[in-house]
Amino acid sequence: MHERKTTMMRRQAAPILAGLGVMVALAACGGSSGGGSSSSTAAASATGTVKTISTAWPIDITTLDPANLSNSEDHELARNIYQTLESPAFKVEASGSLNFQGAKVSPELAKSWTIGKDSVTYHLRPGVKFYGTNDVVTA
Repeated sequence: MHERKTTMMRRQAAPILAGLGVMVALAACGGSSGGGSSSSTAAASATGTVKTISTAWPIDITTLDPANLSNSEDHELARNIYQTLESPAFKVEASGSLNFQGAKVSPELAKSWTIGKDSVTYHLRPGVKFYGTNDVVTA
C-alpha cells in the first residue's frame, strides 16, 4: 500500500515540480530582483544558452498546503512557491552564496511589523498584487 501511495504522490507532484522548474528557469533568465549576484544569469542570457536546474529530494513531498506543512521538504518547496509576510534572513557573501542568519528575518509582503505584548501587527507593502489576478493585497 505504501508503494502505491508513493507512486500516486509522485504522479501528482511531477507536474507541479515541472512547473516550478520552468518558473525558476524563467526567473533566472529574467535577472535578479534581490541584492544577490546575477553574473551567471547575465552570462546565460547574453549567450542565449538554456540551463537546466535539477533538484533531488530525500523524501516525497506530502503537501503544497502552506497551513499543513509537515516536513522540511514541504517547507522548502513552499518557500519557493508562496510569498510570505517575512522570511529567514540571509547575508550575500562575496562568492555570491547565501549565509543563513539564524533567528533574524527579513520583510517580504510586510514592509514592517510591530510586536505587542500578545500580538504582532504587520504593515503590508503598498501596491502588492496577487499573481495572476492583479488584485491588490490588502489587510
